[in-house]
Formats: sequence, structure tokens, C-alpha cells
Amino acid sequence: MMDRERLPVPKAVKIDVEGFEYNVIRGLKQTLGHPACKTLCCEIHPYCLPDGITPQVIIDEVKSLGFGRITSVHRVGEIQIAASKEGESN
Repeated sequence: MMDRERLPVPKAVKIDVEGFEYNVIRGLKQTLGHPACKTLCCEIHPYCLPDGITPQVIIDEVKSLGFGRITSVHRVGEIQIAASKEGESN
């Protein structure tokens, strides 16, 4: 759709989808992996994740897309991550 509509790749993406984080990140793989997309913020809801998907699986997927700096904050019932590509600050 982005190509068809001639939309630019976003510089930052925020994901808060109550347990569907992995699916959304996989669906946005092309966008998140693009060099122009520098920052990702995501709330991970461990209690809502499907079987076999852990917060670490999600973090590993984010790393595979070129996000080298990942910080996380654990809050009651969720993990908030902020990820940036090398040379970028959060």
C-alpha cells in the first residue's frame, strides 16, 4: 500500500495491540526493516501472547530488523520497549 499510495516510510512506529505484537511486527517487517524507520516503541503484554511466543521472541524479532539499541521497562502486566537503530537515540 505504501508504494501504491507513495507514502514515505515512517521514522517511528508505536505498537500497542494487546497480545498481537508478534503478528504486527512480522506484518510490518518490510517497513520496520527499512533504514528510514529508526525508532520502534512497543508494549508487550505477556499474558495475552499466543502459545510459543514470549517477550524474548518479540525482542529477537525486533533485533533481526536492525534495531540494535533496545531498552525495556517492566510495568505491572506489560513490558514497554523502545528500540532504535545504530546511531539513533530513543
